[in-house]
Formats: sequence, structure tokens, C-alpha cells
Amino acid sequence: MRLVILPQATRRMVPAFVNQIIVSIKDTSALSVIGIRELTQSGEIIISANFRAFEIWGTVGVFYLIMIYLLTQPVPLA
Repeated sequence: MRLVILPQATRRMVPAFVNQIIVSIKDTSALSVIGIRELTQSGEIIISANFRAFEIWGTVGVFYLIMIYLLTQPVPLA
């Protein structure tokens, strides 16, 4: 079982688990606690210093996109 069934089951389970983690991060407050609140707060501080709202919010959006993109990349199972 350890050499035959478990590797096959693991290959079938990993995409579902990763997808569930990504959905949970996107749909719950976990992402807002981890990154969005910090990103937006940092963005607001920078905007108040230099009054370039469009560029700062664009950068914050790109950082958010990069975080989600990295989480959605498939993991090679070797």
C-alpha cells in the first residue's frame, strides 16, 4: 500500500487540497489579516506622503496579484 496506493492517492489529493487552500485564502479574512490590510495600510501611508494614489494602488494591486499567482502555481510532485 505504501509503495503503490499512497503515491497515486497523493497525486490525486494534492490539487484538491491546494485549490481549497487558495479558495480559503481568497474568500476568507485570512488574506486580509495576512496581506491585504498590511498592503493597503502601507499604501495609504505612502499616498499621504507623496499624493500619488493611482501609482500606489496599482502597485498594491500588482503585489496582491503576485501573491495569488504564486499560490496558484502547481507544485511538482517529482
